[in-house]
Amino acid sequence: MGCYCWGIIMASNFAKLANLEFDDAVAKANAEKQSYSKCQALAWIARFSPNDKVIKCANLAVHAAENTNDHYIATYPLSWPIRALLEREKPKAAQENIHKAIEKSWKITPQASQSEALFLLLQASIYKNNNL
Repeated sequence: MGCYCWGIIMASNFAKLANLEFDDAVAKANAEKQSYSKCQALAWIARFSPNDKVIKCANLAVHAAENTNDHYIATYPLSWPIRALLEREKPKAAQENIHKAIEKSWKITPQASQSEALFLLLQASIYKNNNL
């Protein structure tokens, strides 16, 4: 219960970043200590940022997720920027990132964690007619 509530609170806080000026929101997101939290925050910003900044912000989110030695934590958060890219009608960028994420997933152990990461990526990649 505690972890689930924490996730809702964090998502709510990240959603509020979208109301800030782009540079202020990115600076706040970059202040997150955990790579996956930083990735989620930046993905929220990408979802609601001006069209010309969506890919830049999603790329920052991807880079944030990669800033760890844990293959699971470097892979599953990529579902957030991938989904943001699809929602903002940037399927080519989303497809590039899903391929990178799948490649990373082969290094995840145990297999149950690998399966979970791949399932999250699958869920993120199914959106409207842009199924990757």
